[in-house]
Amino acid sequence: RVGRDVTVWLESSDTDEVTVPLKVIIPAGQSSAKFDLTVIYDSEADDIGTATISASVPNWISGSDSIRIADKKKLKVLYYNPYYYDYGSPIRTAFANREWDITQPYYETFDALLRQQDWDMVVSIGDPNGTDEDMSEFLAYIRNRGKAIMTDMSCGSLLGQAFGVSYTDHKNHESVSITEPELADGLTMLTLLFSDDLSLWSVGMSPQTAAPAKFPDEDAAVVIANDGRTAAVGFVSYAIRNENDAVRFYENLIGMLMKEGVILTVPSIVTEGDGTIAGQVSRGTEKSLQNELIVSMTSDHPDITVPDTVTIPSGQTFAGFDLVISDDNLLNGTRYVKITAHAADYNTGTEIIEISDNEAARLTLNLPEHVSEGLGTVSGQGIISVNNAPDQDITVRLTSSDIGEITVPETVTMPARQTKASFDFTAVYDGEEDGTKTVTVTASVTGWTSGMERIKVADAKVDFFTEEFESDNDLSYQSLTFIPDSSPSFYSLCQEGATVFPTDPADGIELNLSHDSYWGDPYTKVSLSGDMTISLYGVNYSEFYVGANGYITFGSGDNSYSGYLSDHFDRPRISGLFCNDLYPESGGTVSWKQTEDRVVVTYEIVSGYWNNELSSFQIEMFFNGIIRITYLDISAWGSIAGLSTGKGRKGLPFGFVESNLSEYDSCAQLNKLFISVPENVSEGAGVLKGQGRIAVENSPESYLIVELASDDPSEIIVPAAILIFAGETSVAFDLTVADDALYDQTKTVTITASVPGCFPVSDSIRVTDNDPVPIPGDIDHSKKVDLRDAVLALKVLAGMNPPDAYSDADISQDERLGYEEVIFILQKLGGMR
Repeated sequence: RVGRDVTVWLESSDTDEVTVPLKVIIPAGQSSAKFDLTVIYDSEADDIGTATISASVPNWISGSDSIRIADKKKLKVLYYNPYYYDYGSPIRTAFANREWDITQPYYETFDALLRQQDWDMVVSIGDPNGTDEDMSEFLAYIRNRGKAIMTDMSCGSLLGQAFGVSYTDHKNHESVSITEPELADGLTMLTLLFSDDLSLWSVGMSPQTAAPAKFPDEDAAVVIANDGRTAAVGFVSYAIRNENDAVRFYENLIGMLMKEGVILTVPSIVTEGDGTIAGQVSRGTEKSLQNELIVSMTSDHPDITVPDTVTIPSGQTFAGFDLVISDDNLLNGTRYVKITAHAADYNTGTEIIEISDNEAARLTLNLPEHVSEGLGTVSGQGIISVNNAPDQDITVRLTSSDIGEITVPETVTMPARQTKASFDFTAVYDGEEDGTKTVTVTASVTGWTSGMERIKVADAKVDFFTEEFESDNDLSYQSLTFIPDSSPSFYSLCQEGATVFPTDPADGIELNLSHDSYWGDPYTKVSLSGDMTISLYGVNYSEFYVGANGYITFGSGDNSYSGYLSDHFDRPRISGLFCNDLYPESGGTVSWKQTEDRVVVTYEIVSGYWNNELSSFQIEMFFNGIIRITYLDISAWGSIAGLSTGKGRKGLPFGFVESNLSEYDSCAQLNKLFISVPENVSEGAGVLKGQGRIAVENSPESYLIVELASDDPSEIIVPAAILIFAGETSVAFDLTVADDALYDQTKTVTITASVPGCFPVSDSIRVTDNDPVPIPGDIDHSKKVDLRDAVLALKVLAGMNPPDAYSDADISQDERLGYEEVIFILQKLGGMR
């Protein structure tokens, strides 16, 4: 105590969170004084703040204390009304009465709205307008981020179906059922169904499960499910005679939806090894604060530990607790940990914490130096490398600086104990004359050094090989041959006259097809025998679908009959005569047959539905990738002919220009290519000088580049390309017969030669194995099983890939080395085998 008044100067370290008076007086004879603190609402989502309050008197030792401020933000509500009038205003009024931040936009599609910010509650009066993508965005929002959803079921039928709500006649109180939606674990649902003169309503809060309901004579049925357990199923008689009644009803309903729960406040991102950090649990003020509240805490990952319980004292709304962020000393990338806080009679609070790895690694990225625009999917030529093999699977994020030129997958998985991962990328055709573009692709993992690579995309003109005929189909008695040539269009095309089908359809399997799904199956699936495949735009298929309306599709059947370009391009397709519409059940035959080198589908004297004009055509799909469509007499009108990649969903491909299929060069002008290689060789024979030969029918006017490829370079290696000089008709080339040091018995290797504008040709070599049958577990091929074999297997598991580890010594005959081999070797060394 002092004998005079003492002026104490006060200061807050964070006046955006807490303010204090400039000074406070301790009266003479007293040892303390009270003062007020003002806690500021900063409108920011800034987790838990800490403010230090300092007290000082000149020439005295200063004092200070800290206060933690729990974040509180105004709840944001999106009130979405696609019908642009005031229908449903009682709902909006009920929200506004609670002083929430209400946004009621017009003339915007739902997907754009959801991307603007994270909403706490979404109210949709009817289905989101726009496209199917809008609905997908909406459902993704509810599954991943949404706190609550309210929708008018009388108009919102699609949303009702998505939430598993169905009804027959709600005005007459007939059956209403709610099935269990497939949504994320740990979410809750409240569903309200009631019937009045206007509509049936459904209200859901992050649905997980529900219960069946049936309307009685009351006005409303309420189904509440909480964390997978039905909390209440009952009925309420709520007389809604005017707007005030409706507002009061919805205010009560909103209170249930957003009823008090345990609020969990933790950092959203931490770094491994951060040690002890602060968290907080809080409760609202609607419930009585006279009693303490015991909150049970859990963490679903050992890298973050929390106390078993946290007690909020009586009279208090919050309590702090410590989270301990440990370091597992593993290179395992970013992880996500769910923290939950549960208390009796409260909604459970859940938050996700992102843990950034503190073990650093460096990513590198390799791509081809350049590609041509419109090349399509480039398989496996994107390579991600890391300087240290991770201890678990790592998700690597990929981005492209220009998705109008190059697209990449969003993520690629780097497998545990591996240092490389490959991915496909796509060279897009944008339909613009924009010259060569440079695109940067980036690979990143949080906390790691990112890898970047640049790729040049050369401008190109793409031929879509598709023509639409309104009435004047000029393809009668012609053959169109599509030859893969590695160009941006993927094929070159030639045409020639035809008087008969190239493949006799006799002995083919007749297909029973209906022109319309109402009368029968408009398509049938055909599966190839003998492990054979056909390809369209470089994608291999072992099965396809023959449609009644003159086309073949891949991946799925189709019942389209309209003959629109948008239908033609909506899936991988070969349209022989995509017609409006063929009528095979009224006459003619559709058949298929598989031969030694191709599969053939023939439409022979097939009638049209709107007239009786007959058409005959045949589609041949060769196993080497060539496609040929042959037309005899074509009388049908309103048709489409050509090829489709299937990448024009909901419209035409970028830059689409119609082709004129009858004006391509004659196939007779194509030079013919020949190849010959030895029939049999022995593994390890080395270089076979000049034992391969390429020939052409006509000598070129200038040098001709012939590309060569082996389908198994581990057995036979050929030059990437050879030259046939002007005036020459053949050239020899070397083959290298490798020794893979693996027991793999006799292999058949196919060597292919290709030249743009020529039919590719191939020949096969049988390679006889020279390796003895390996001893199981003899990984180093030392003819014995010892400890060194176990060490080599462990090195393989660690991603070190030692060169003297041979996979044919595996014990399960899957040519993979793993823990199974290590255990086998140790057991053998221990005399257990």
